Amino acid sequence: MLHSRFIFSDRQSKEECVLNLFGPSPQPQNARDQGHLLIATQVVEQSLDLDFDWLITQICPVDLLFQRMGRLHRHAKNQAKRSSVFTLPICTVFLPIGDDYALHELIYGNSRVLWRTQQLLESAQKQKESNVIFPAAYRDWIEQVYLKDNWGNEPNAVLESDAKFMIESESSRYNALTNLRRNPGLDDNDSNIAVLTRDGDMNLNLLLIYMDSQGRQCFLNGTCLDELDDSEKAEVFNLNSVPVPLSWGKCNQLPMIDQENVCRLIMKRDENDRFFVQHGHNLYFYHSNTGLERKKLICVGAEA
Repeated sequence: MLHSRFIFSDRQSKEECVLNLFGPSPQPQNARDQGHLLIATQVVEQSLDLDFDWLITQICPVDLLFQRMGRLHRHAKNQAKRSSVFTLPICTVFLPIGDDYALHELIYGNSRVLWRTQQLLESAQKQKESNVIFPAAYRDWIEQVYLKDNWGNEPNAVLESDAKFMIESESSRYNALTNLRRNPGLDDNDSNIAVLTRDGDMNLNLLLIYMDSQGRQCFLNGTCLDELDDSEKAEVFNLNSVPVPLSWGKCNQLPMIDQENVCRLIMKRDENDRFFVQHGHNLYFYHSNTGLERKKLICVGAEA
């Protein structure tokens, strides 16, 4: 399992493991002699040099889909070791039924590009052998999805989504510029800069710490905060923080940001090296294998 909600050291270990199984130089050399399954979020489509036999993905905008497809049969030297089932690279895309993109629209902001991508996929599926041919597909598909003004048959729901997305994008850019003008002293190292300049559902950096048996605040690797001097804090805080959506911090779902401009989640540690804490109506868990998880508690009202 690979996603963004790991502290830096655990993320590094995860990426090393993934590269050993799916990278250009598997370790050990016979690592590809048996099957392996990687479950990942969008982090897998960037920076990591990976080679898969089969890709299963949810619908996403065409350019991101092509990035993911670029991890299929990436290294020619692995071709001889592939199962006969995967002599050709196979991509399976889960599509919604109808025009309701629900959480997909929430993630990518614009269901029009999702709808158009889906139409091209379904059209390719109807053709003989369902092949998407590269590099021609890069230009042909991306131009149709992003540059063609009107297809003429687009549902009202996706047209409205596109109009809303354009308005919100312009508003977001305006707000970012306004915030920067109001805060001219901010630099790239300021923990506020991401909140002020990024579009979409911005991130909140959550510092994960726990109380040891002596009542000291420690990072998950055991280092105590008291052992740090001021010159070390910024770097160590970044290495032990996990990005979560800014919306997680609303309605008392997380502790307030402290005087050091840090949101600290103080956890407890169990006998299985899992860290946990309840805050408000949420339970938070962290383990080096699974990363940070949040579970909402269901509150049931009692009758008088």
